[in-house]
Formats: sequence, C-alpha cells, structure tokens
Amino acid sequence: MRIYGDLNSGNGLKVKYAADFLGLRYAWAPVDIAIADIARPAYTRLADEGGFDLNARPNVSAWISACEHRLALPARKRG
Repeated sequence: MRIYGDLNSGNGLKVKYAADFLGLRYAWAPVDIAIADIARPAYTRLADEGGFDLNARPNVSAWISACEHRLALPARKRG
C-alpha cells in the first residue's frame, strides 16, 4: 500500500501511527502541497472582489502567490 501525505501535519502522523499500529505494510509517499493549497486559492485570490483587503494580510498574499506559481495558474486579470 502507498500512503500519500505530509508527515509534518497532524493528520499525516495520525495515519502513519494507525498504519504502524495495525501492522500494515506501506510505502510513505511525501507530498509537498496540500489539498487546501489547491482548493483555497481559487476563491481566496478574489477576496478583494468581496471587499476584503488582502494588502493588509501580506502572509496570505504570499501564500496565494506561491500557490499560483506551483499550480501554474494563469495571471489574474484585475479591473
């Protein structure tokens, strides 16, 4: 069995501990992008259209930019 996940996340560790406890044979396949990094940027990057100023949240803006780059999303046309 192959398990995909991030061992740095709580859920990834829970799956690993459960598989170890049950004595399952598995290969751990690390991932470096979470499902949230795929699903959330699609609408979070449009927050300004809903009245939310992302300029006041530089960490969120940086995360969105990183996700756009990693997912090769097209540049957003504003205005």
